[in-house]
Amino acid sequence: MYVQLERIEDESWAVLMPYPEGDGAFDLPVSALPDGAKPGDIFKLRLVPDADRTREARLENTALLEELLGGTEETGTDQKDRQEDG
Repeated sequence: MYVQLERIEDESWAVLMPYPEGDGAFDLPVSALPDGAKPGDIFKLRLVPDADRTREARLENTALLEELLGGTEETGTDQKDRQEDG
């Protein structure tokens, strides 16, 4: 996939558009661009999966969810039934 740097906003966000389609703009921090990038430049965009970081993020998210739910894995229905009984 190719993207074209459309513009830089507030000196911190790069607005990119799929190239040559030109629809579906998205933003990235300017720090993600190579040095010297300027509006009109075209870049090849590659997304590379990172299994280790994905696994770590899932573990962190699961731990946070368990903490928020008080260490239980009750469904919304179970909680509702318990509240109605109590």
